[in-house]
Amino acid sequence: MGTPFDMDIRDVFYIGGGRVVVAGLISGGDKYIRACQCEVLVEGRAFANIAIEGEWMTEKASDISDRAVSTTDDLKLDRELIARGVCKLRSVQQ
Repeated sequence: MGTPFDMDIRDVFYIGGGRVVVAGLISGGDKYIRACQCEVLVEGRAFANIAIEGEWMTEKASDISDRAVSTTDDLKLDRELIARGVCKLRSVQQ
């Protein structure tokens, strides 16, 4: 795993084949987020542990705002919680 990071989750997309894409603002971490274990926090409490795959680039690498990672783990996030800004994704050191 690279440098630890936190993501303020701004959106989630459920796409074919059981893949879930989580997008948001990342603090810390490397220029490119690599596959790693993460925990999802809702209102500061543990909600789920997931394995993420490599980062999905949402804009040009030189002008990144929201960034995205994906998982095939089961993750059911409520859009109302996401809209309230209380969902975070945090890398877990192994």
